[in-house]
Amino acid sequence: MYRFPLNGKFVTLVDTPGFDNSIYEDKDVFEIIKATLRQGGDKKLDAIIYLQRISDIRIGRAARRSIRLFQGHGESNNDFGPTYMSNIILATNRWDHVTETEGILREKKLENHAEYWKSLKENGSRIARFTGTRESALELISLAMGNTPQPLQVERKVVDPKDSANEPAAGRLVNEELEKLHEDLKNELIKL
Repeated sequence: MYRFPLNGKFVTLVDTPGFDNSIYEDKDVFEIIKATLRQGGDKKLDAIIYLQRISDIRIGRAARRSIRLFQGHGESNNDFGPTYMSNIILATNRWDHVTETEGILREKKLENHAEYWKSLKENGSRIARFTGTRESALELISLAMGNTPQPLQVERKVVDPKDSANEPAAGRLVNEELEKLHEDLKNELIKL
C-alpha cells in the first residue's frame, strides 16, 4: 500500500498481483487480494483501476477471467455488483510498445467486443489510457477520486471470513478453473 496527499485528500493505492502472475498461483493471488480487503476494514474503495497491456495481440486467459469477474454471471456470481461498474476504470498501458494505429485498433476491439469491455462500458465503467508517465498516473487517480466510494460485494463477503456461504465469486472461479485443469490433466494421463 502506498499513501500520499493529492488535491487536499489522502489517497491510498493498493497494487495487487494479477492472475497472470509468474510468481504466484491464482489461488495465492486471490488470498493476497482478500487479505488486502480485510486490512481496509470498513473503508470503501473509490475505484478499481484495471490495467490491460495494449501491446498484447490477444487477450489471454487471465485477462478474460478478470473481465468475467467484473461482468459477473448472475447476481450470486458477481463480486462487484451492478452499482460498482461505474467505479471500475479500464486502462490500457504500454502504448510505447505499439504504433498509434495498432493501439487504437486494439483499444476499439476491447471497447466494442462483447467478450471484452463492451458490457462493462455500457454499465458505466470508464476507459482510459495510462502512458507510463507520472502525469498520466495522476490523471487516472484523479478520475478514480471523482467516484462515490462504495463497498464491493466481495468486500462484504471477505470482511466476514466466518461466513463460508459467502465465498466470493472470484474464489469460486479460481477453484472451478483449477478443478477443470485437474480433470483435463487426468484425462490426458489416461490417454497416455
